[in-house]
Amino acid sequence: GEFFFFEIESDRYATMASSPTAVINAGETALSSLALGDSLFIDGNYNAAIEFYTSAICLTDDRHVPSDTAAVANSSRANPNSTTSVSENKIIRFRSLTHRSETYLILSLHTHAYRDAKSALDLYVPHDVESRRLRRGELALCHDRAARAALALSRS
Repeated sequence: GEFFFFEIESDRYATMASSPTAVINAGETALSSLALGDSLFIDGNYNAAIEFYTSAICLTDDRHVPSDTAAVANSSRANPNSTTSVSENKIIRFRSLTHRSETYLILSLHTHAYRDAKSALDLYVPHDVESRRLRRGELALCHDRAARAALALSRS
C-alpha cells in the first residue's frame, strides 16, 4: 500500500524518537507526533511509531479539541502552542489512525488495524465536503487497510 509521510528535522527526530511521552510533555503538536511516527515507520521501528501515532491521536481527541471559532481562540490563549484548527485536527487524527492501522497490519495485529481504519473512516461520512481537504487517494487507502484487516481476520 501507499503511505503519506511528513518531513521533519533529523536532529529533532534523533532526540525525541526514544521517548514518545516527551512529545506531549514538551508541548509538541499532533502534527509533530505524526511526523515522528512516520519517520520511525520508515526506519522499521514499528512499536515506537505506534506510540507516536497514539500520541497524535490523543492530542486530536475531539473531547479536548474546541468545536467552534470562539473556543479555538480561547484554547489558543490557554495553550499558546495550539494553533491547529478543528478541521486540521480532524485531518491529523485521520492520518494518524490510518498510519497506525498500516503499522498494525505489518505487525499482523489485524483487530487493531481494522479498528483504526474504521475509526478513521467514521470521521468522514460518504461525500463529506470536508473530505476534499484530504490528499487524493487517502480515503481509498483507508478503505483498503480496513479490507485487508477484515480479510485477515476472516481467515484466522
